[in-house]
Amino acid sequence: SGINAEYGSDTSHATVTPLVKATFEEIFIDQMSGGPDKARKKRCNTCEVCLAPDCGDCSTCKDMIKFGGSGKRRQGCLNRKCPNMAVQAAEEDDEEEAEKVEKKKKKKK
Repeated sequence: SGINAEYGSDTSHATVTPLVKATFEEIFIDQMSGGPDKARKKRCNTCEVCLAPDCGDCSTCKDMIKFGGSGKRRQGCLNRKCPNMAVQAAEEDDEEEAEKVEKKKKKKK
């Protein structure tokens, strides 16, 4: 019973007016845009680095259950960091920016 049961234990008890909420979202739009619907970067799964086996020697491999660790980190092998991930993310950002520009042009017409 009580507020925590109704709203969940991770919510704030602060009162936020619509004006404050709108102002906050406008100022911090970049930090708030990383919600659950944001696409994650993924490995390409085609390059030599992605297809290599886990080394078993780095700190993340030592934490993996298959190498006797606790599995708490849940990270990939440090030697298998895909060099193409950043390139894919940059291409996606460029496509999104191009789509935004096209939408603005259509609105002006």
